[in-house]
Amino acid sequence: MPELELDTKTAERMGLPSAVATVRLPDQDEQIEVALLPPETDLATTDWAVIVHYGCDPDRPDLGSSSVEEVPEGRETATQRYLEMVSELRESLEREEEIRNLSGYSPM
Repeated sequence: MPELELDTKTAERMGLPSAVATVRLPDQDEQIEVALLPPETDLATTDWAVIVHYGCDPDRPDLGSSSVEEVPEGRETATQRYLEMVSELRESLEREEEIRNLSGYSPM
């Protein structure tokens, strides 16, 4: 299984200092942040969880959205789901970038 990375700044930004892994993916002017969280720590979850923040800004709680996927099967399964989610998001962002490049799209 690949080594998990923890960016403590991203964990703090997400409000999840107990995260065991985090990644921050650029999406044009916004960020997508993903964290792997143990049970009964920063959120009221009784299971391991994968948390995704889409365009969230701690200074502007009215922006962005979040999702929490609890994984009751334990740490190993949660780690696998975290890695799958990060991979799926990266692939999706790469496809979007290719489409923007092909269409000549340029953000203002």
